[in-house]
Amino acid sequence: MRRCDGGSTAGGLLERLGRPRAAPRARSGPAPGGAQPRGAGSRTGRQQGRPPPSEVTLPAIFQPAASLVALYGTPGHDEINPALVLALTTPLFFGMMFGDVGYGLVLLAATVAARRQLGQWTPVAVTCSLASAGFGLLCGSVFGVEHWLPAVWLRPVEEPFRLLAAALWAGVAFIFTTFVLKASTLFRQGRRLEACIGLPGGAGALAYAGAVLGVRALYAQQGVPLIAWGAVLAGTTTAALYAVLEIRAHGRSKMADLASDYFHLLLTLLTNTLSFLRLAAFAMSHAALSTALFLVLETIPQTPAWWAVRIPVLLLGATLILVLHTLVVAIQTIRLEFYEGLTRYYRGDGRPYRPLSFPARTPT
Repeated sequence: MRRCDGGSTAGGLLERLGRPRAAPRARSGPAPGGAQPRGAGSRTGRQQGRPPPSEVTLPAIFQPAASLVALYGTPGHDEINPALVLALTTPLFFGMMFGDVGYGLVLLAATVAARRQLGQWTPVAVTCSLASAGFGLLCGSVFGVEHWLPAVWLRPVEEPFRLLAAALWAGVAFIFTTFVLKASTLFRQGRRLEACIGLPGGAGALAYAGAVLGVRALYAQQGVPLIAWGAVLAGTTTAALYAVLEIRAHGRSKMADLASDYFHLLLTLLTNTLSFLRLAAFAMSHAALSTALFLVLETIPQTPAWWAVRIPVLLLGATLILVLHTLVVAIQTIRLEFYEGLTRYYRGDGRPYRPLSFPARTPT
């Protein structure tokens, strides 16, 4: 069987960027002045059965995403750090669900004003605010008004099916990336066969790509292309071969575990893909909320005497839209990243590396 080469995959880039590495070993011998280092004991972490700590190194541009990764857990020494993926996809998801130039710039100004309170979350909020303003330019939306700017891409309310299709394709690309990351992680753990022909690795990615091509052809009322049939058949066949090899190696007790894992993976593939429809749903809900605010304003007379009522209603409504939609979209973005993404390829059960420190010597 031809051995797969992990260096040629996209996972190779991710291993070089933000790659957790085992922490350096402490020097042997007594500490300076005979002091016992803090955290050091008679038994090392390896002797206690714990994994070695990992030291995460990231380029400065990807440091903001490290805060999101830390919410889920520290990368293990044999895992790929997902900060690169989160740094790219988190602003993308947030901006697509909250695409508005006006609200995005207001959110950016609020982030800069509250940067001390936000602390390490300030860069994440800044990138999401800029993404919101950027998608607002693509959709031609300024504070919910869609006739001030031309739409470079589309208008969510006028082209909902096109927006839904874009959300689904974003989900397909994201889930396919998780297969690549899972296969790369399996390579790092020495499970090369599973990375190549296991369902969580290469075989699953092949079958998933074929299934997506087949569904797309059926939706377009075309015949399923031969390449789609071949990809699904090759993926399922190699996954079945891997299952047989595992059962022969570990006995029939492995059969129930594999059946449960494979069934859960196939079931979640469908639900995870459809879950990305929320990208389009919340984009359209933002337009609907803005329309509702404008309808309320139309019930107030436009005479100068009523401007004292119209202006507070407008400011209150816009503030409610900004606060509520920001909170909801932020929660949905984290959900997509964690549940649809990290749970598929990342454990996050590592231990952060903390250098040994020595107590200060008091002069005698």
